[in-house]
Amino acid sequence: MPVNSEYTELFDSLKDLLRKDDSKNIIVIAVGSVPCVQELERCSDELFKESWHRKLRFWRGRPRPSVYFCTPCELPDALLDAEALCEERARRRERSVAIIASRAVSELDLHVGDQVRSLAVLGAKPRQHQHQHQHQLQHRTPSSYSSSSSSFHSLPSSRSQLTLRESSSFCDVPIAEWRRRQPSGYSLLTGPGVLVQSSLADHPHHQHRSNDEEELDEDARGAIRYHLETMEAQARRGRRGSGSSSSSGSSSPRRWKSSAAAILGVLTGAGVGMAAADSSGFSFRDGTAGRLARGGLSMKETLEAAGWGLGAGAAASLLVYVIPWEAFFAHLRDVLSGFWAWVCDLFSRLQDAVRSFRQRAAEERRRGRRRVGGGGGGGGGPARTVSSRREGHYSYS
Repeated sequence: MPVNSEYTELFDSLKDLLRKDDSKNIIVIAVGSVPCVQELERCSDELFKESWHRKLRFWRGRPRPSVYFCTPCELPDALLDAEALCEERARRRERSVAIIASRAVSELDLHVGDQVRSLAVLGAKPRQHQHQHQHQLQHRTPSSYSSSSSSFHSLPSSRSQLTLRESSSFCDVPIAEWRRRQPSGYSLLTGPGVLVQSSLADHPHHQHRSNDEEELDEDARGAIRYHLETMEAQARRGRRGSGSSSSSGSSSPRRWKSSAAAILGVLTGAGVGMAAADSSGFSFRDGTAGRLARGGLSMKETLEAAGWGLGAGAAASLLVYVIPWEAFFAHLRDVLSGFWAWVCDLFSRLQDAVRSFRQRAAEERRRGRRRVGGGGGGGGGPARTVSSRREGHYSYS
């Protein structure tokens, strides 16, 4: 591959996204300079190359996802092709479009129709900065987290900012007003470093917050902690009482996913002003809705990717792509400090509880098999036959 950093970053970002299992449902549009696009077209076979074990799936390789390479001037034509392709797809979860722009692209003017259900605008991952950041994380001590600045917020600044013009629209709604006028059934996600021009501000705003805003609200912290403690206590009581977990209620996997998504939303969605926990889960008030358009993950997209609302697997793949996990956990330590130790301890205890529960369930199954098979010998006792395995009891004849 050439040493051109623009091409290398865009190629690696595309490769990361196409590696996801749900990427076949996403129509990808890569935007770069003319030389970069030409090089991508020349090396497209290398981009779609799969490992041998993935090719064995269903005795053939996965269907090749739809990927377009274009310059900013050619982007409208690529979007028209993507809209036509979305219109042909019957299932709504397959009508997802991801636009990935290289560092050479400073601004875009997007006009996306309602044929597209889910739109993501991302910047190519800066490769060199990622390697430097991972090296720094490996050599940092726990005490250095409190003295350093937030790694999470410094990551997007390593690439030139990508600005969406104020005239940009999605589903006939200006992107600058999306958070206030979002149509039902549609989803918009912007990655780190993506700005939106807005006439309500003197200049585009980044997802960075001021020092005061960066302090996680105490009410939000308390709501998260109380909610997780309540769920843990209810799950523990359920294990003691019945020995099995229910698929409904506070201990269900769906509620756990929503709680994890809520934590991500509070920490990454720069506009959350207050959080509260009630019987239906988490409720949030967005302090900036309708006032200013900003990049970054909003609460709605985070919850949708975790199983609420649209809940498409494509959105989950994009979330994995967008979030710089190493920097996220470093930021988590900075913001939560002592609360982080409590979170680690909580999840450690939850893992131990799940492991113990599985062991007890396996022992119960083994004892049940021994009871069923032990009565058929030459002894004087009556033979047992299983009359209803579903209901979990036996009848004797």
